[in-house]
Amino acid sequence: MPDPAPLRILHLDDDLVAVSKPGGMAVHRGPRSTDGERFALQETRAAIGHHLFPVHRLDKATSGILTFGLSKDSAARLQRSLANAEKDYLVLARGHAPDHFESHQELTSDAGNYQPAHSEFETLARFFRCSLLRARIHTGRTHQIRRHLDHLAHQVLGDTTHGKGRINQMFRKRHGLPRLCLHAWRLCFDHPSSGERIELIDPLPHDLATFLIGLPGAPREFLAGLARERTPDLHALRPAPRPTMSYVSHLESTADGSQLEAGTLQQVHGGKPILVRYDLERTKAELSRDEVLRRPADLWRWSELLPLQDHRHRVSLGETETPLLDCPRLATELGVRSLKIKDESRLPGGSFKSRGMALAISMAHELGVGRVAVPTAGNAGGALAAYAARCGMDAVVVMPSDTPVVNRLEAELHGAHVEVLDALIDVCGARVREHWVPQGWFDVSTLREPYRIEGKKTMGLELAAQCGFRLPDAIFYPTGGGTGLIGMWKAFAELDALGWLEDPKRPSMFACQSTGCDPIVRAFDQGLDHGVALDAPHTEASGIRVPKALGDFLILRAVRESGGRAMATAEAELHHWLRLTMRTEGIALCPESAACLGALRDALRDGHLSADSEVVVFNTGAAQKYVEFLEAARAAGG
Repeated sequence: MPDPAPLRILHLDDDLVAVSKPGGMAVHRGPRSTDGERFALQETRAAIGHHLFPVHRLDKATSGILTFGLSKDSAARLQRSLANAEKDYLVLARGHAPDHFESHQELTSDAGNYQPAHSEFETLARFFRCSLLRARIHTGRTHQIRRHLDHLAHQVLGDTTHGKGRINQMFRKRHGLPRLCLHAWRLCFDHPSSGERIELIDPLPHDLATFLIGLPGAPREFLAGLARERTPDLHALRPAPRPTMSYVSHLESTADGSQLEAGTLQQVHGGKPILVRYDLERTKAELSRDEVLRRPADLWRWSELLPLQDHRHRVSLGETETPLLDCPRLATELGVRSLKIKDESRLPGGSFKSRGMALAISMAHELGVGRVAVPTAGNAGGALAAYAARCGMDAVVVMPSDTPVVNRLEAELHGAHVEVLDALIDVCGARVREHWVPQGWFDVSTLREPYRIEGKKTMGLELAAQCGFRLPDAIFYPTGGGTGLIGMWKAFAELDALGWLEDPKRPSMFACQSTGCDPIVRAFDQGLDHGVALDAPHTEASGIRVPKALGDFLILRAVRESGGRAMATAEAELHHWLRLTMRTEGIALCPESAACLGALRDALRDGHLSADSEVVVFNTGAAQKYVEFLEAARAAGG
């Protein structure tokens, strides 16, 4: 007799392994085990050469996804993660079941105590006195699906413990029923270390699929589809090659082009920002666009184009893809063919700052930093405090006294030490560099380290994917420090080098400011390469109240290369654009992004943009975080 097929690996990393367990195989050896019996734990352990700790248990008769931790700690964390997992089973049950039904029948424990239990069921197909069900369990009681279906008189076929003996005997005699018809088909959970959403699929195994397809009246094409995803050539379980987390090649100084070592702590070089560079030729050869798009739609789907080397150092608060919202009424009001708003307020903390801080803090975590500091006049301080709290770092936030109160409160409540100065953001930045950095705090100021911009870059990567890799004609972006605009321009260049763009045409980039603080606009209008430092800027759009940006030359370069412009909206109009957007489209625009709409109107009026254009405006934060601005906008609206 040939040797039985080895277990099939479904997932393997440094924390856990998941395998496809066949029906009739016990998880581990027990007091009633027999000689020659196979055990999933022992076979998996022998195959990967690593001690295992069972977590997601299946009884002997049930087939499907079985998980093990590779250490006690990872097993404990995986156990907590699986408490909130989506656990789906395929079940063949007696009788014609309703389309949808559920059970809250309490079930007894081994000790005889009643415990709450909840199962949901959906009927996928009905044939020959039975129904194929999709079951989802919300609790983890012993034999929960089998016992709940028994209570509902839809016993699982092949269940010798909780089923009906005569029914099983009939199916076994007439149709060769080989096993319990219950299969753990799908498991979706948050990775115990990275927090990344993991989905494991183990479609119908061959023995169960063969039996079902052979039943009279069986929907053969449907059942074959459920089994088709299974890899036909089962191979020996072995450690899968660890995926490359990043294709970063080096760091590059924008001062003189010097190459610096990748994955190192850096601030600035020659007084100028440092950028991350990637081996795009190798990326193009080894990574496909389709592979990226099959992943969960979040910031981390782009991991090969991000600098983090090890996913275990990822510091995440769930940075989901943000929506690209069509705004037809606002487009009509402004006189442009197509206008969409990409709403970054859906990110953790309510702003786009989550993107940059997720990468900056993850890299700091990977490189051993324990204390971080940042100046802020808006959302950056709260974002830094949140991500630092997430991984146990200490944080200092230095802010002007007129920073919106919500920004101050969230930084304080996340545990940061908040220092408030009666000064502008540039003075707060000097305070970080002159007082906190000498004491061993790492400066995470805008463009003073190379990794925040890589997080902001994902706005461009994400936008390209949402547009089918055909970029819009123009992007209007609120610009203070400029990491978002610079990062997106960098992202478009990388996508072009990879050959992923359907059309190489890139958008015209419009850097949008308020007349209360417009150093980039003044430099653009005067043909300068650097911003014009302002003595006493004032704008209610606190996030773009930056009198002199460190990366101003990079902003101006991107704007000019793209054929765009730097434009300022009258400070007095910001309230109007907020009210108009909220009333016409229901989108709560932040004051910084309100400046983009005034710039868009002026660009159309002055002939800098065609009325036939497709335009994207970025809403970089939630209006609800600007209580003072909302009050003023309501009062100004009468």
